[in-house]
Amino acid sequence: MASSELGSSGLKRRILRACLASLGAVLILCLILISFTWKKKKDREKLRQVQELQQQQLTREGSIGSSSRQFYTVENDNGDLDLPLFDVTTILKATNYFSPSNKIGEGGFGPVYKGVLKEGKEIAVKRLSNLDTYIFDKDQDFGMARSFGGNETEANTLRVVGTYGYMSPEYAVDGHFSVKSDIFSFGVLILEIISGQKNRGFYHHDHHHNLLGHAWILHNEGRSLELIDSHLAQSWYLSEVLRSMHVALLCVQRNPEDRPSMSNVVLMLASEGALPKPKEPGFFTERNLFHEAETSSSKPTAGSSGNELSFTVMEGR
Repeated sequence: MASSELGSSGLKRRILRACLASLGAVLILCLILISFTWKKKKDREKLRQVQELQQQQLTREGSIGSSSRQFYTVENDNGDLDLPLFDVTTILKATNYFSPSNKIGEGGFGPVYKGVLKEGKEIAVKRLSNLDTYIFDKDQDFGMARSFGGNETEANTLRVVGTYGYMSPEYAVDGHFSVKSDIFSFGVLILEIISGQKNRGFYHHDHHHNLLGHAWILHNEGRSLELIDSHLAQSWYLSEVLRSMHVALLCVQRNPEDRPSMSNVVLMLASEGALPKPKEPGFFTERNLFHEAETSSSKPTAGSSGNELSFTVMEGR
């Protein structure tokens, strides 16, 4: 082979190697650009999510007003514990922005995520989904006393506000509110989360009680497991769910004096000690829609109870 041909062949190989190296560099650069673009897009999505949740938080805080700080101060003066509060950013970082890999279960009102705080403490976060507006309305019941100024811990009012199904009996019937009224609303929501069902409009083929009465009956008969949402039962320790149900029943007892304070609720949920037996919940009456319709269109009898009358009036709204 002539020397000129050898030189030409060597030149081609060098050109080919240079082309392959250039192509490899271009591919690597493209991969870097794609990765960078994807990361920026993900960061923008996280930022948008943070901004949306922060805006929701600001909206809720603004709707509560400055009187909420007075309300919490009153609770602390009465001996309640200072409960930890977490902002939206902390929750997002703890759950890796509600990453699907952190999801540990889903109940009737939304998914539950595992989170890890900055100091390493593990938490569980329930994110309410598809019911933001509805749940937001119900959450206002927990701050019912915030609607009133001063250092009052209880009072009477002729202006009944709140969501039907979450108001305590003494408030719905007599207009008497206190911090124990908020405890009642809290207990209702806990039972709803556990069962995956709403108190208002609850129906069971064996009786005409509401969700509170149904839960109380199951608890007394040793059939509490029947109340638990099937999705929840597969993702939590049943002993913890049953204890939460027991505490919720203590929160919704008919008499305000029998309900625990929020500090005691926290202690009962965090401990494993024996719990007192819950008494009858509020509005523990058999609902008969035909009877209510008949009594609402005729003159009420002297034997009508205050609870029955309040149900008829409230349904009319």
